[in-house]
Amino acid sequence: IVTFENNSVLLLDPVTGAIKSTIYPPPTPSLVDKVIYSMSLQRVFILLQNGSICVYRVHKRDTATLEKRNLPKTLKTM
Repeated sequence: IVTFENNSVLLLDPVTGAIKSTIYPPPTPSLVDKVIYSMSLQRVFILLQNGSICVYRVHKRDTATLEKRNLPKTLKTM
């Protein structure tokens, strides 16, 4: 996983180094804090510095698709 100053993310194949997917900046001016990739779910989870969480679907080498965006005020603690 490679992040850039413009908040875009490249998901790289750990074996070949080839680009698996590209994630363009989330629809918010907040900076990316953490990026987590789940191979089994084919999803990238991005935590933004404002507390929002964005979930992207990764399929082959296409651009990842934003599936869900939760704002900090809509998240519930357990």
